[in-house]
Amino acid sequence: MPRGVSHSRNRGILASRSEWIKPLDTDDILAPFALDILRLNPMPPQVKVVTGGCHRMHNGRYYDYLCANEETLNNIHRYLPTLPSATFIRREALLDAGLFDERIDLEEDWDMWLKIHERWGKQAFAIVNQPVCYYWIDEEERKRKVRKGTVEGVPVRDYFRSRYGADPQ
Repeated sequence: MPRGVSHSRNRGILASRSEWIKPLDTDDILAPFALDILRLNPMPPQVKVVTGGCHRMHNGRYYDYLCANEETLNNIHRYLPTLPSATFIRREALLDAGLFDERIDLEEDWDMWLKIHERWGKQAFAIVNQPVCYYWIDEEERKRKVRKGTVEGVPVRDYFRSRYGADPQ
């Protein structure tokens, strides 16, 4: 039985010895020169997450370019601020935050951003307006995925409300 994306990410994080973790979903593609973001721009220690842009592809066609900005970070309790495939995350921050919550199979990334924000604040996030990935959205594949979207029987967004005081939209 598959154990979910959080479980898989956590195994990779624990096996890694790298300073930075680059999540990349199996259907996404790393953008050219994305790794130069960290290679050419060393981040100060307070930065735990570097997020950039993603070219979104919908059903095999180009859709748009999406990039986090100050507004998305200012509204982290209301809106998902970034996608895992568009980020680099310090391994130490993931370990300190307790890794991805394996009880969550939908919006587990948002939970991680909220944990990091709660622990280190907004200064833990750096935004670069540079493509990091091509993010593929396939409606047929989404229909086939079976996700509960709950945490121990509670809808995940209700869990965010009780755990973080969030007001997810």
